[in-house]
Amino acid sequence: MSRIDNPYVNHNHEITDGLGNSRKAFGVPLAGQWEYAIVLCRRHAIGPNDDLTGTLSRLDELETMHTAEHTDKNVCYRYASRPGKIYLFVGESIYPDHDVPKTLLTKARGGDKTILVVTLDHMKPLQNNVVLLSVALG
Repeated sequence: MSRIDNPYVNHNHEITDGLGNSRKAFGVPLAGQWEYAIVLCRRHAIGPNDDLTGTLSRLDELETMHTAEHTDKNVCYRYASRPGKIYLFVGESIYPDHDVPKTLLTKARGGDKTILVVTLDHMKPLQNNVVLLSVALG
């Protein structure tokens, strides 16, 4: 990787000591949902440039979608690049299981089927050039 401007937190499983170490190694601020601030305060010092407001104002081209299925604070990111391609980063919202797209609902971690259905219905008509799925599941 030649350059990282902001590591965006996708869901609360990513809030580990490694996340803080990555931020220090790359020397860039974190970005993510405001609810992450509570967990980050417990594990890491939040830097003055970290954007955990929920607005993610650093990139106007970045859209966040709350997808409370795997955990209650899971999000997807949709990014319109300058050359015109649109990327959808779904994290663990949708994962490939032997080439079949699946979802994972974890009620014990705050997952909500109603929100999952609404989110998937919202994402379905979106025009994306590239969809990046999780490699951690499936």
